[in-house]
Amino acid sequence: MYKFQIWLTDKLNNKKNVILLLLAIVVVGIFLRTYKHHDWLYFDDDQANDAIVVDNFLQGQTPLPELGPNMGNTNFHLGPIFYYFQVTSAELFGNYPDKLAYPDLLFSILAIPLFFMFLKKYFSTNLSLSLTGLYTISYFALKFSRFAWNTNSMPFFILLFFLALSEVLNHEKKTSWRWIVALGISIGVGIQLHAMLLVVFPIIAVISAIWLLKRNWRIAPRILAVVFIALLLNGGLIKHEIGNNFQNTRAFFKNADDRSGSGVSDFAATLAEDAACHIQANTYILATIGDKDNCNFLSTEKVKGTGEKRLAMLGSVKNVMILFLSILFSVCGYFLLAKRFWTEKETARKYFLSIIIIYLALFFVVMFASINEAPLRYFLPMFFVPYLFLGFIAEEIHRRISQKYFFVTVSAIFILIAVVNAAYLFSIATQLENKSRSGTNDVILGELENMRDYIIATSVPWHSAYLYGGNHYIFRFYRPMQYIAGKKDFAIERTGKVDNMTPGEPVFYIHKSYPGQKLKEIKGMKIITYKNFGEVAVYEVIKTK
Repeated sequence: MYKFQIWLTDKLNNKKNVILLLLAIVVVGIFLRTYKHHDWLYFDDDQANDAIVVDNFLQGQTPLPELGPNMGNTNFHLGPIFYYFQVTSAELFGNYPDKLAYPDLLFSILAIPLFFMFLKKYFSTNLSLSLTGLYTISYFALKFSRFAWNTNSMPFFILLFFLALSEVLNHEKKTSWRWIVALGISIGVGIQLHAMLLVVFPIIAVISAIWLLKRNWRIAPRILAVVFIALLLNGGLIKHEIGNNFQNTRAFFKNADDRSGSGVSDFAATLAEDAACHIQANTYILATIGDKDNCNFLSTEKVKGTGEKRLAMLGSVKNVMILFLSILFSVCGYFLLAKRFWTEKETARKYFLSIIIIYLALFFVVMFASINEAPLRYFLPMFFVPYLFLGFIAEEIHRRISQKYFFVTVSAIFILIAVVNAAYLFSIATQLENKSRSGTNDVILGELENMRDYIIATSVPWHSAYLYGGNHYIFRFYRPMQYIAGKKDFAIERTGKVDNMTPGEPVFYIHKSYPGQKLKEIKGMKIITYKNFGEVAVYEVIKTK
């Protein structure tokens, strides 16, 4: 094994071999992100709403949007760049959900080599390649690359921001103009993708600009160029704000004030939850371990027979191990980050760590106001953090044990993480291949199209139908179903009242499937026909007399 380590190190000293290996990693990443892209595309209510906005513009019913998606069911809207990406893709490739997701797919692929460049700012080539490989097969990274959402392209623009800003800090007025343009683009686009970046990017940029100007005022033209590019990319939003008395800006500050007030109601509890969510997110992002949706490390449950409460994570040996390893990993990671910053002598690496620390601190503060019951998707802007921590830990192991045993130890850790991710990916792929993934949490385009085709075929000679009811399934499936049915010139409407329906028009009810059971009635409606689609079934119904 030691001889293999020496051979591998020697091979990685060759730049050509590094490029070939990175290319191989990118090819694997492309395969995992594009395989059955259409059939396995996630297409939920949010995606349908965005698709309708793009559709209305392309059909000439509305002007080009000046505002983007709203944030968290508030009145505040992001900038419209996400819609511009989708409109461009629809014009080039066609106006359908899988085509609208192409920009997010492209940026997720481009993020792979950019992630390697990011890691190379601090780590060795072989360690950077290893960490990039883990990122490429991460379920967390793959999940957000296989559907259209305004947040999904954040990894690319966050990495671009870090790389460009590092170049500016290191070279100041001698910075290549391509990095100046890249920094302006990363800020101009990033602040339109998520409210978190709308806060964090400008603060870091302002701090950096003040520091640079104090050192050398001759860098001012380059700073002004960054500002100009960022503002230019936000032209639609700025135009809207000026024409509407800054209504959207006021909504942003009102929402921030509301969340801040609720967040400090119990400072200690909120602080603990913020820290716990970061710990849980680090473990989940890296190894897909723990709850797949919610931040729940501090959730409690009653102990049977005593009435006392304890952490739900303490309910089994497996959960205790997850909790222990998660805390150990994050504590070590944050400690080593601080230690590296304190002891780092090389200027470029010091700047790199400075940007990371400021970013993490700002993110922690911003999350403090909205951490209650935060889903783990809120931590997408932190996707790179556990990989940095793993790199720090690997280097620390290298310092403390002999070269002979280091390779075996670190390889075992990396392989274990890869296997855990691969096992989970296989379980998800099996559900998708069996067309049984759609349910209360997911809507998959290929499965949704099968449901649509069943509704259309069952509704002949009608060219329209109703979806009846108000259950969670109807809420999640209605808008996506309405959108893709419209692409077949078939109209679907939702109603909760039988009296509002056109007599004789087909009525369908989407709910949980009951395989092996012959159902006659559901929710007071008589079942005429039905078909199971994995967890979900589509029932053709009429009102029970």
